[in-house]
Parts: sequence; structure tokens; C-alpha cells
Amino acid sequence: RTRSFWEMGEFVKEGVQKEAEVMSKRTTMYVVRHGETAWNNSHILQGQTDTDLNEVGIAQAIKCQEYFSTIQKIDAIYSSDLKRALKTAETIAKKTMLSVNTDQRLRELSFGCFEGLSVSDVKKKFPIEWSNYRSVDDYKVPRGEHGREGESAAELTKRAVNIFEELARNHENETIIVVCHGGVLRSWTSNIGLGCLKFPNACISKICATQILVDGRKSSIRWDAETVAETNHLKEIGYVEVINAAEV
Repeated sequence: RTRSFWEMGEFVKEGVQKEAEVMSKRTTMYVVRHGETAWNNSHILQGQTDTDLNEVGIAQAIKCQEYFSTIQKIDAIYSSDLKRALKTAETIAKKTMLSVNTDQRLRELSFGCFEGLSVSDVKKKFPIEWSNYRSVDDYKVPRGEHGREGESAAELTKRAVNIFEELARNHENETIIVVCHGGVLRSWTSNIGLGCLKFPNACISKICATQILVDGRKSSIRWDAETVAETNHLKEIGYVEVINAAEV
């Protein structure tokens, strides 16, 4: 049978096919959820509404900056273009001499008419839509008063997987920081086999991407988590507990 790239790598390591050239490329990603906003504190669905950091969120971003000041080498910083993520990223970047690269694919899920409401209010006001959203992967929440159409969970997963794989391939053997949102993180980590986890504001995850190249051909990416949703750097400040998986 045809061997996978991963099997080919092991096959060559065993010395059975010595003529093949095998290389390994590794990307280290520190993935950060944005700092706290007033809507986070009130458990209101934000989606792509462009909320700003509150005082706690600013302090959390500074703690993230201090965390990364101990990392010897950072090669690039990426962020969602929404203010709560971008300001977190810009705070982290201040002591790195790096500029922040923004990408809309790192934005939160567009929640349509749910944005600006708590989960309990959504259930009362839009019970059918909420049920569909929770049970149908390709269901789009109807457009809200802000004019933005909702986005399906399947669409979010597709763009999250695409951007993280692209970043891994563009930064082989480098270390990067990515600042984004809770929904993006849950969708992506669930897709790569880490489960659908809860990510408090300003938590930091260290997730590494490995590619094996056999005769110059790239394999699919293998993801490994060293730490997930770390919050030790926030002990002095604290954070809002994520009480519902939809809170973003």
C-alpha cells in the first residue's frame, strides 16, 4: 500500500529507504485570547461587534506583555482586526519591536441578531434560531440590526483552520504570537483534536505545528499542545469564568 508522509518519515528513519531526503519543519505558536471587555464581564455575545478592552482587559494585556518578555525570540505577531484583539496584540508587541499583522480570518464568529444579547435573552427572544444554531453546523443566524449577516459554525471552522495552517507553513522553524477570539480558538482546537475547550480572556496556549518533508513534498500538519488556556500570568488580576461555550 502507499505509505503516508508520516509513515514515510518513520520508514526512512529505520534506514530502509536511505535515498529519500527527510526533513522536519516545526512552527511554535503562542495563541492568545483577547483581554476582557465590558460585554465579557456581563456575559453578552459580542461576535463581530467591535467592542473595546475595559480596564481589566488592559491590565490583562500588560500581563501578557510581561509573559512574552521572557520568551527569547518572537518572529511575528498576528491578530484579528477587531479592537479587543488588536489592542491586546499591540500591547504585547510594544517590547518586541515588531508590528502587528491583522487578518480578518481571525475575527470572531458573526452572531447576526444574537449580538448584544446574553444567552438567556437570546433563548427568550430567538428560541428557534438558538436551537438551530446549537444543533445545525451550517446554520446561519439571521442578520441583526447592525446589518451583519450571521455566520455558520462550519464557515468559522473552515476559515480558522485555513489561517492557522497558512501561518504554520509561512513560519517554518519560527515562533509566532496569534491573538484572536474564544470562538475561533474553540472551533480550531476542536478540529485539530484537542476538544472544544473553554478559553478565558487573555489566556495563552502554546501549540506547535510539525510538518515532515519527504523529498521536498510536504505532509499534512500535525498539531501538538504544550500548554492550553494557561492563566498563571493572570493571578494578580483574575478573569471572568467562561460559563457558556457560546460566550465570545
